[in-house]
Amino acid sequence: MNLYVDTSYKVLVKDRLSELRKEKPSLSLKNIASKIPIQYTYLSKAMNDGKTHVNEDHLFTMAQILDFVPKKLITCCFVDRTKQLAIRIEKNIYILN
Repeated sequence: MNLYVDTSYKVLVKDRLSELRKEKPSLSLKNIASKIPIQYTYLSKAMNDGKTHVNEDHLFTMAQILDFVPKKLITCCFVDRTKQLAIRIEKNIYILN
């Protein structure tokens, strides 16, 4: 996995999931879907279909679950993310996926 080479978040997520399964065999797309929450079938389709995508909130949560964000930064990122969403909602520019 190389964040600077891969251009698809799907490749990064799949690679990271494979890496983490070595340490945590119970980690799976189904497990991740239940934590987001999102239907497993939709997450599976999004990860395997070029035209289907998860929204940015789901992707943010997946990044946390897959430890893309260091634990010490999660609280900071969550606060920043909450502020960003509040601003977008206030400006009426939030687009639902």
